[in-house]
Amino acid sequence: MRHALVPRVALVCATMLANGVILGDAPEALRLLAGLALLFVLPGLPWLWGLNWLGTQDGIERIVLLGGLSCALASVALLAAVYWPQPLDLIQVLIALDAVTLGGLVFSTLNQNGTSTRWHWPRGATLASLLAILIMAIYLRWYTLGYGEFHEDEIENMALAVRAMKGEEYAPFLDSKGPIHWLIPAAVWLTHGWINEGLARAPFAICSTLTVLAVFALGRRMAGAGAGLIGAALVAVNGLLIAYARHVENPSIIVLWAVLAAWCAWRFYESRDMPGRDAGVLLIAGWGLLGVGLIAHPNMILYVPPFIGMVGLTIWRRRSLWQRVRTTMLIGGVLFLMLAAAFYVPFVRDPYFPRVIEYFSTERVGNALLYNRAADLLEQESEYSSRFYTPWVVFFSAVALFGALRQVGRAGPWLATLAGVGVVTTLLWPTLWEWGTFNMALLPYALLIGTVAFSNRVMFHTRSLALWFGVPYLALTFMARDAATHIRNVHPFWMLLAGLGFLTTWAWLRGPWGRVLRLALVVVFGLCFGAILFYEHLQYLATVADYWRAEANARYADFSLYRLVYGGLPRPRKLVSNPRLSGWKVVGVLYAQGELRGDFRTIKESFAVPIWYTFQTPRSCFEDPQNYFVAMGARGLPEAFYQLPRQSYRLSRIVLVDDQPRLFMWERDATMPDDPLTYRLDDYRALYDRMATPARYTRESYGQYPLHITWGDRLLLRGYDISTARLQAGERLELALHWQALAPMNVRYRAFVHVEGDRIWGQHDDDPVCRLRTDEWRPPQAGVGQFRVSLDPNTPPGRYPVLVGVYDPETGERLEARDEHGRSLGSAVELTTIIVE
Repeated sequence: MRHALVPRVALVCATMLANGVILGDAPEALRLLAGLALLFVLPGLPWLWGLNWLGTQDGIERIVLLGGLSCALASVALLAAVYWPQPLDLIQVLIALDAVTLGGLVFSTLNQNGTSTRWHWPRGATLASLLAILIMAIYLRWYTLGYGEFHEDEIENMALAVRAMKGEEYAPFLDSKGPIHWLIPAAVWLTHGWINEGLARAPFAICSTLTVLAVFALGRRMAGAGAGLIGAALVAVNGLLIAYARHVENPSIIVLWAVLAAWCAWRFYESRDMPGRDAGVLLIAGWGLLGVGLIAHPNMILYVPPFIGMVGLTIWRRRSLWQRVRTTMLIGGVLFLMLAAAFYVPFVRDPYFPRVIEYFSTERVGNALLYNRAADLLEQESEYSSRFYTPWVVFFSAVALFGALRQVGRAGPWLATLAGVGVVTTLLWPTLWEWGTFNMALLPYALLIGTVAFSNRVMFHTRSLALWFGVPYLALTFMARDAATHIRNVHPFWMLLAGLGFLTTWAWLRGPWGRVLRLALVVVFGLCFGAILFYEHLQYLATVADYWRAEANARYADFSLYRLVYGGLPRPRKLVSNPRLSGWKVVGVLYAQGELRGDFRTIKESFAVPIWYTFQTPRSCFEDPQNYFVAMGARGLPEAFYQLPRQSYRLSRIVLVDDQPRLFMWERDATMPDDPLTYRLDDYRALYDRMATPARYTRESYGQYPLHITWGDRLLLRGYDISTARLQAGERLELALHWQALAPMNVRYRAFVHVEGDRIWGQHDDDPVCRLRTDEWRPPQAGVGQFRVSLDPNTPPGRYPVLVGVYDPETGERLEARDEHGRSLGSAVELTTIIVE
């Protein structure tokens, strides 16, 4: 009893210490470690004690299970926290993470089963090889992780975290997938106190690093250490998995959970003849991982058939096993459905859901029944990992699958020939498979994978990998209009198949010539590995300047080693996680310090980027803002850059990135020195990062002059800004109105701003917030609308009221305005008065 009590007391103390470090004024590094421990260590530890570590004493497996299960449990806890009807904050996050940890402690106390404290580790060459692979994986995933600025889709994810922190309870449903990919970095943000690119991406790099170990663990159990090492090495250098390890998105998480679910299914197969409850517990764990993964992304559903298939094949081989596990199979299935329902039931009922359906039906799945994206996906694989990677993986996985057909029997060679010819024709002559409106390129792949997976004569580990690789691959390649980078879901199992194929090829090379060929294979494989590593270092880890120079050399030089070796390089910013760095943090600091003022627009840049880096400052509603920010691209500056001086703009500031001019700031009618001011990004990084707190990003804007005026109980005017109260006739009055939605609206209302006397001397009608229709607002969503009222040149001198109102443009009916006490203010409210001189 005392032996079991000590670790539980230690866990409680560790949880309390982590909370104390986060809530206290502890050093930043300790806060970061405490937050990551609450996400990746503490939640899963007591549950694994209660589950007897799912029957394993292997140290590698325990590390992966601890990280993966902790992340899954933390994700469920964070989902519960964001559902709580108030803004997501630090206290909610800590309560949720503590609750799931202490719940596991209670579970483990009630299920004490003599958990072994011994951890077994690989030895000798296996351990040395695994450490080398792990070091390589860590380097490719962690080096310069925070160098590049957020990409647009990363910003969209981080912005959803901000909306949840502002109290927009529908934030989890404003995407085509679940909220886990932004809830986890949001937890890091809240526990650490501020955020930057490296901190936001760290959880995904952790999951991707654990995936390398998980693939080794699964491969070793299935086919020995050799297959596990080769599969792990191929995963470690896979470009798609590296890219998403360095990106605020969910693939790294769901791929880890998928491998762990496959590990649970394989352990269930291994435990089929063992007494006890381990087999059933493995099923529950596997179903749970799939359920949490489905919350993260709908793609996780593609792993459910392989899981069911693998478990079903195991039970079919040992039909008496069904009596032992049917209850736990039912419990696991119910757990899966409950986890999925926790997100998808409210998601389906949310008004945003029809847009998600439209997105998947038009952009992803499409309207046709079948497609053929096999060649496109192979080309994409080469772009992400270089052309030295894909042929090896295709060849060795083909060896594994076609070699397995030899075990089928007499029909095996014929089936292999038929499937092989079919696969080749789908790649080289794809039109042969287009039969009217049907594309039947699926058939040879389905024949190959189906025969291997369901033949009793094929080794069970090959059948299992064929299922885990084949089902997602067939769905994404032949049933999706544009799978894009989603093909990464098959990579762990594809790489393990390639590992099997490599070992099979190695075994074939016997005798004197076989030894020579083995040596040649090692040399060629080593050279290709080196070329792959250099390519991926350049693609994901190098500076922007270095990659731009290399890509330009590959594209334009008369003789280019890059073109000779790699056949060219992808254009900058084409691939996920190819670094983007323009120096936007300098702009954010200058705005925060008041050195930059006024509205802005950009040229040839997604509006999400400057909005994020100026702490949610909305871009201008007009084409002639106070500021224009222009970032230099790989091909130079856009043509519009050179037109700005003709529009009364003056170059006022330049940002240097890697000691090169990269971001140019223009101001309208600026009175600046002749030479623009110069700023080095490196001098502002740390300052900006520490400004990037949740409080700053969620700060509500009420303007210079706060108000509380409601229109029809639908809209709240919270305040306004005004450029000046004294104007000349013919000049322009500029106003910014700060609005908030109070209730859903099914009318696209318009707002008006009038300067009135005996008649209207100037007016501007527009959406209350430009580019945001009121019938798309959801309470408590807020925004700022810019209004420009050009005064009539004949306006007589005098004092004039500035009136604001809201109306239905279809009927012309105005909404009634009321003050904070509910008193009627009529249909037009006087904000202020101006003097025309």
